[in-house]
Amino acid sequence: MLEIKEIIMKHIFVLLVGLMITANSAMAEYRLVVPSPKGTGTAIWADVVALELEKYLGEKVIVENIKGGKGNVGLETFNSKYKDNPKVILLAHGGNANAWLIENVKWSFKDWEPILIQPYNITTTIASDYDWQNDVLNLADCSGCVPETLGWTLLKGWNNINFVRKMSAGDAKQAWLRGDFTYIREPASRHIKNTAPMVEDGEAIRLFNHGMFTPENGFIQDYNWPDTPTVVDLYKKTFNKEPSGDIYEAYILSAVWRDGLQKGLFMHPGANTNEVVQAFENMMANKESREYLISKLGDYPMYFGKESNIIMESLYSYVTKERLKLLVNFAKDKMEWSTAEYVDEKTID
Repeated sequence: MLEIKEIIMKHIFVLLVGLMITANSAMAEYRLVVPSPKGTGTAIWADVVALELEKYLGEKVIVENIKGGKGNVGLETFNSKYKDNPKVILLAHGGNANAWLIENVKWSFKDWEPILIQPYNITTTIASDYDWQNDVLNLADCSGCVPETLGWTLLKGWNNINFVRKMSAGDAKQAWLRGDFTYIREPASRHIKNTAPMVEDGEAIRLFNHGMFTPENGFIQDYNWPDTPTVVDLYKKTFNKEPSGDIYEAYILSAVWRDGLQKGLFMHPGANTNEVVQAFENMMANKESREYLISKLGDYPMYFGKESNIIMESLYSYVTKERLKLLVNFAKDKMEWSTAEYVDEKTID
């Protein structure tokens, strides 16, 4: 009888040790929170980067996609549920950056440590037979499309736009593929995969982008698309004057934050930030990894550690009371965002 008990106890002990090893292994994994569903440009970026980063972290990176609330559900989850977890990373995107500006959200970039900031560029492509200056534009109200909405308003005027409220970027993409929409806006990763071949075949035209954000000079020409003008350059070419006024000031603030923080990785204070920064630096120092990422995501610089703080400080410098009020009022009055709310504490003056 004693022998049977000893055998049972040994089995229980082995089982408990196995469970502890499994639990410790799970705890050792990093988690990348993505406030965007699968299939989006941000989700594609996350999957590509996470898989490559594993080689340099030496640990698995679990990608957790959390959709809802224009990204706010994912950001709030990271901010509360994972506050004390040192191995959880948040991937914020440009739509989240505009939400922080326009809404009174329950989270703030100022509460987190930036790990990586990648300024990016969103390209707007039109059908080759679309007369953008004279034909009415059907424009989608997607959460990450505020700079495009303001850019188009600057170029065409609000009265020449049919604003389709509560239409996601995914729905807008399907409308483009069906031929119901005459334009599409995409990050480089999606444009390279889906639309660049249409441009090469003459079916579409890259009309504008916003340029590449730099902390020293603001927006500069994107060397990835040297044939594509920025909104500002297209405006100057079309109207023979420099853009100015309320729409322009709101546009600058929205575009700088959306594309300057097009992709940003953040961790909570006290987390494993140094390890993650070092892994990214090692990854980008490796020629094979760097070329692979560029082939999938486009050739855009990544700023790590202290450099990422410089980018964030530069973005904060654009948030004046005047610009923020103009942007919030546009979102409230024209785009009819019920969640639009001016928060004075976000401004620098």
